[in-house]
Amino acid sequence: MSHHEHEHHHDHEHCHEHDHHHEHDHHHEHDHHDEEIEIHFHEGAIVASGGREIPEDYDEISKKTSECMKKLALWVEENEGIIGHIKAYLEIVGPGAMLSITDSEGSVCVKNNDSKKVKLSIATIVFAVDAKKLKKKLLEILDDITKKTAD
Repeated sequence: MSHHEHEHHHDHEHCHEHDHHHEHDHHHEHDHHDEEIEIHFHEGAIVASGGREIPEDYDEISKKTSECMKKLALWVEENEGIIGHIKAYLEIVGPGAMLSITDSEGSVCVKNNDSKKVKLSIATIVFAVDAKKLKKKLLEILDDITKKTAD
């Protein structure tokens, strides 16, 4: 019996094809990451928040985020809205590793990820603007910040 058991543990070492990198492949530019921004309404205020992980230099992102927050504030004022606040939070994510195992007899597969990413979270509380437009604007801002700095 135990002899038979061992027969089918031959190919459980397939680390590589096994984890179909489902980390970030599901962002086929469909509908512009709509799921990234959440909108809530709270006593007359529009609370919008969202975030993105960006594989870019921390200082670069920080600078771009500041510029974009100013743009967003200006946009709200131009649309005769009132700003409760606009906040952004940046943190560095990585390097890290993913460990996985498929059965108790197989070995643990370790996939190191050396890349550093900056995780950006942004939250705004504004009054008297159109929620759909605000959401669109926030997505544009995330895109602006995410764009590789070419210039």
